[in-house]
Amino acid sequence: MYLYRYDKASERKDGSFVTHGLCVCLIDYEQVIKDQQGEVLTDGEKIKERWREYYTTLLNKENQRDELEDIPPVEGPIEELTRKEIIDAIKAMKKGKAARCSGVSTDMIKVLEESGVDIMVDIIETVWEEEEMPEDWKQSEIVPIYKQKGDPLDCGNIKLLEYGMKIREKIIEGRLRKTVEIDPMQFGFMPGRGTTDAVFTMQQIQEKNQEKKVELFTTFVDLEKAYDRVPRDLVYWSLRKRKVPEKLIRLAKATTVVRTAHGKTSQFEIEVGLHQGSGLSPFLFTIVLDTISEECRNGLPWELLFADDLAIIADSEEELQRRWLKWQIGLESNGLKVNTGKIEVMISGRNRTKVNIKDKEGRELNQVDQFKYRGVTFSEEGGGVRNSSKSKS
Repeated sequence: MYLYRYDKASERKDGSFVTHGLCVCLIDYEQVIKDQQGEVLTDGEKIKERWREYYTTLLNKENQRDELEDIPPVEGPIEELTRKEIIDAIKAMKKGKAARCSGVSTDMIKVLEESGVDIMVDIIETVWEEEEMPEDWKQSEIVPIYKQKGDPLDCGNIKLLEYGMKIREKIIEGRLRKTVEIDPMQFGFMPGRGTTDAVFTMQQIQEKNQEKKVELFTTFVDLEKAYDRVPRDLVYWSLRKRKVPEKLIRLAKATTVVRTAHGKTSQFEIEVGLHQGSGLSPFLFTIVLDTISEECRNGLPWELLFADDLAIIADSEEELQRRWLKWQIGLESNGLKVNTGKIEVMISGRNRTKVNIKDKEGRELNQVDQFKYRGVTFSEEGGGVRNSSKSKS
């Protein structure tokens, strides 16, 4: 069973169309699920096992990387958990969301008002003290989303996490933000910084160089499946390196099931990557990227990050080549792979210089005359034009 998305539209009298919103239908495409030998599966249990096998492989694939240095844990007491932290995290949860593996939804918690809050406070306090989560909280559920074309196994997915887990994550995120300082070059998922700031910074750099009649050399870097390929031990290592107390790092391993038309698969562990449906994952990824880039970054204004979107800037071809290679080696030595085929180089200035920037394997990067960054198209002539559709490249 898949989620299939489409927009319902009706024709106006003037011949134009109006969209009435997004409709979601469940459509069964599982009659074409195939095994590894290409044979179509019809038995429900075999189909479930095939989904489990597929996602176990997909979500546990790790890129080659160097060994991590040993970092001693930061033990010792931390600030006691407060009732206000828990209540604030509950209030931040949105209503009208589907129940998870346990059958509990945020509406169930909120409709009980004070008594529901008291129950969750008791559970969260116990989990916090004992550092052991209920089994339901350790699980997530994957719902495959058919892309409307090609192999049904080549699909998108929604990953559902327990709401108790989300409340706990919200509290941990708040503690981590107080402990870990992120370099100002990161504009994604940071309070007081956002898309507008990243775009404005890029525009200002271009304009300053134009005033000086100096060319600007920029490489726009694309990371391949960034969230899905972050090794879990790299996450814990990064937190330890940033002096995060060990109590906040002792997170249970997540187990996952896949929802199919024939029921749920058996559980399987995920050793690589961050939960796409987790509110904590964006900041964990930010910490990892900030930590592993300490040795290769120059910071603003020469580098801009928006989550995993990286722009490397230099005032010469030679300097851009050096900085880009330093970043590529630094990222890939820690298990994050750059997608060379999607990386693009742009030279801003009147001369429109042709350059030859290469990756560490000697492959030449594609040079373009314009690039769409955070919804704004920047060109080699300078300046940026905002696009109606959101896009990063």
